[in-house]
Amino acid sequence: MKKSTLALVCAIAISIVGCGRGPGLVVVPEIPTQISGDLQPLWSMQMGPIQLVQSQQAWSRDLQPVALDGQRLMLAHGQEILLLDLDNPRRPEQLWRMEVETGSLAAGASIADDVFAYTTDKGALELRQLDDQQLLWRQQLSARANAKVAINGRYVISYNQDGLVQSFRQSDGQLVWQYQTRVPDVTLLGTARPVIAADQVIIATPGGRVMSLDLITGQVNWEYRIAVASGRTGFDRLVDADANPVVMGDSVFVSALNGQLVQIDLNTGRVRGSVNLDTLVSPLILEDRLIVISPEGNIQGLSPTGEPIWSIDDWRLRRYTAPQLWGDYILVADAFGAMLLLDPEDGRVHHAQQVHGIGYVQPPLVVGQDAFFQSASGRITALRLR
Repeated sequence: MKKSTLALVCAIAISIVGCGRGPGLVVVPEIPTQISGDLQPLWSMQMGPIQLVQSQQAWSRDLQPVALDGQRLMLAHGQEILLLDLDNPRRPEQLWRMEVETGSLAAGASIADDVFAYTTDKGALELRQLDDQQLLWRQQLSARANAKVAINGRYVISYNQDGLVQSFRQSDGQLVWQYQTRVPDVTLLGTARPVIAADQVIIATPGGRVMSLDLITGQVNWEYRIAVASGRTGFDRLVDADANPVVMGDSVFVSALNGQLVQIDLNTGRVRGSVNLDTLVSPLILEDRLIVISPEGNIQGLSPTGEPIWSIDDWRLRRYTAPQLWGDYILVADAFGAMLLLDPEDGRVHHAQQVHGIGYVQPPLVVGQDAFFQSASGRITALRLR
């Protein structure tokens, strides 16, 4: 990895957690407010007490809100999980609230049918009933899992910080199989979410690989190296594939730091296409555009073959979340509490504003014309695109 890129990534981490002071700290450019009039605030709430983030470990937690049937919203922060009814979009009703007893949440809820699962910073994986929060089972993982588990009604799959993939039977929590992936000595963020696609589990590793494991047995179906480590030090050899795999039809798209965005046939493992790019977050794949964000914070629109169409370079170092499609616009939030709406055709800024003083780690959740932003301090803000 280029030392300049590493320095930029490290500067972002330092500026976020407040550990760096004094000369030499990179100045992060401010985004000028540009109000379009198309956004309508709906509501805002604070989950638990405001806690300032003190470590990069805390910023790697996967706590993105999750929607149920477009009418309910599950939120997770600290040791708190709650479920909201969104029937009244301006005054959501709290259906229930629970406290997690086994530690702070490392990853928020994943939902299947009438159950939900989450992990804690003590390495616990718990499965509960959705209606009354009854604990169905608890398992101790090999290590904490900062990425949300995958769940499909039959199995619960975790990808742990030590590189172990573990599959548990959803009905009783029995360990079905486990598979060890290699974790480099130095990684930036941790692990991507495991993704269940039909009878496969897709894993993207911090070592720059993507693989398909059989959902039933855990056997390797295929494996592909997205990025090749090179350089003299562990820092130089960073090739993290920490962006969540994106499954579309019978293809999976995976990207890596200092590597490629590849489109792979799920059934055969054959590469259908690849583009050389450098990214830490999942790209947005549109019909005629690839929207990618570089580690330095350049937001780029590329053709399907990787040719540059437009680029926003003025507001780098802000650690943007993965781009989302919201109506006709591209939505990104950043680690300093701002959000942008961009035109996918030319990258023109349609709307820009500061939403919250504490930044965003996970992408906003888009549900129809509404988007839900959850800050690192647990502040939830709902906006509507008119």
